[in-house]
Amino acid sequence: MKMRVCEYCGAKYNDTEPRCPSCGGPNSHPSEEPSAQSAQKAGSKKPATIAELRDFAAAHNLPLNKMRVHIGEDYPHPRAFGIYQAGDGSFVVYKNKADGSRAIRYRGPDEAHAVNELYLKMKELVDQHKAQQLQRTQPRSAASTRSKKRSSFLRDHPWLTFLIILIIFVIIISAAKKSGPQRGYYRFNDDYYYYQGGSWYHYSDLSDSWSVTSTDEELRNNYDDYYQSSGYSYSYGIDDFSGSGYYSNDSDDWDWDDDDDWDWGDDDWDWGDDDWGDSDWGDSDWGDSDWDSDW
Repeated sequence: MKMRVCEYCGAKYNDTEPRCPSCGGPNSHPSEEPSAQSAQKAGSKKPATIAELRDFAAAHNLPLNKMRVHIGEDYPHPRAFGIYQAGDGSFVVYKNKADGSRAIRYRGPDEAHAVNELYLKMKELVDQHKAQQLQRTQPRSAASTRSKKRSSFLRDHPWLTFLIILIIFVIIISAAKKSGPQRGYYRFNDDYYYYQGGSWYHYSDLSDSWSVTSTDEELRNNYDDYYQSSGYSYSYGIDDFSGSGYYSNDSDDWDWDDDDDWDWGDDDWDWGDDDWGDSDWGDSDWGDSDWDSDW
């Protein structure tokens, strides 16, 4: 076991740990290969820092190169997802599209939020690959037979088709009601806020700028009562949020509640080397169209 002396308090600890257990000081150069104990620890909880995300990927044997995921690196080439800490201290989550342009998913001071953005994308890639592998191994004849049986059953029971449609409609309506705040401006206690991509931003009159903020429970629970508009108006007396460094051109409104528990079990990640095997992780697995989107 390789030990490291903490630069902040002088305590000794395992070099694979991202932080000193005594004072919490960061390990600027953690070991690339975590021990079995640290790997087990890294794989047992949801990562909240870039170092923890890197350890999490190692603990679950994720082929980051084939997934085109770059953790802690400002990767400049096309077709890549990544996260890194910029020179100004902000954390940046990005996607380099097929044409070489970059879409910024998040840029701000909240490392845990930034890590969660890429963590969710990695889970999506893993699930997508697993589904594609399953589809390739499923016999076509069996799938065709099941499809014919389903079609025949629905023709013989038209009321069931109506019931299915009704249930889907109710689910869509319920999901719409729980979708969370819509993107745009909000006014609460004579202050202006902007909601985007699961985060709240506050405009300060003192600094004439926007910043990431936590919000009052009243605003979080009754946001519809304080909504102003999705567009900018000079009558607000504030700077246009689209001119700030936090603004994202992403057309999708990713309304995740920070209080939601996105906790997948280890079985969702741990398929081991045998499950990945020598399968092709090229563009054919992910589809070229995916690289044309913002995320």
